[in-house]
Amino acid sequence: LVMRIAKIYETQKNWKKALKTYSRYIKKYGKAQPEMVPGLYLSRALIIQREGGKRTRAKATAELKKAQKSYGRLKDKQKEDAKVRQAMAKVMFLQAEYKYDDFEAIQLTFPIRKLKKALVAKAKLLGECEKLFFEVTSYKSFHVSAGALYRIGESYYVYAKSLFDLPMPKGLSEDEEITYRAMLDDRAAPLQEKAIDATKNALKLAHKNHVYNEWSRKAAALLAKLSPELFPVLEDAVVNTEWDVPAT
Repeated sequence: LVMRIAKIYETQKNWKKALKTYSRYIKKYGKAQPEMVPGLYLSRALIIQREGGKRTRAKATAELKKAQKSYGRLKDKQKEDAKVRQAMAKVMFLQAEYKYDDFEAIQLTFPIRKLKKALVAKAKLLGECEKLFFEVTSYKSFHVSAGALYRIGESYYVYAKSLFDLPMPKGLSEDEEITYRAMLDDRAAPLQEKAIDATKNALKLAHKNHVYNEWSRKAAALLAKLSPELFPVLEDAVVNTEWDVPAT
């Protein structure tokens, strides 16, 4: 009954009462049903995100950390429950998404001094994003894992594209321009290959586990963009059946 009341408040967009009701459930029934608690903290985090306002990220992250802490107190058998795994996969995914936002926000711009600093910061965040998104897959909730694997591929693509799109510095000779462009291509090409490999994994997981959601669609679209020779889509939206690759 308490859970139904909380859901009704959510439907009404009465965020304060929904948050209060979930807290009421945790306080009154959390010890008797600890496997419910991670999902309830997740629900609170999602409400805070929808509500918006000041310190949204900090408040939502605090709820996600509580979810992790409550999950750590569960017995092994409880941790294997499908609903618990799905809740924790979403908890980790939301935290990884915040890190991805930080990664995406860093712009590669001149002068060179500023560019070098941005390259280091973006590369560091790329590694942190990849680690967090891989952690999502450990919970074996495939609908969420599809999103995590796609994000890994997309992050490599975004980094590679930011390098490919860097403008030509002023004052370079023709030979220097060729050298500069070759240097950028040498740095960006391996990142694009990693983007293709990671996105292939996302699509492979989707086909293997029958996951067809927004993330599998995005993975297919990105692969068609990055590697059209391997993942062709005809103009009339009919998949070319002559190719032995997953349908895009």
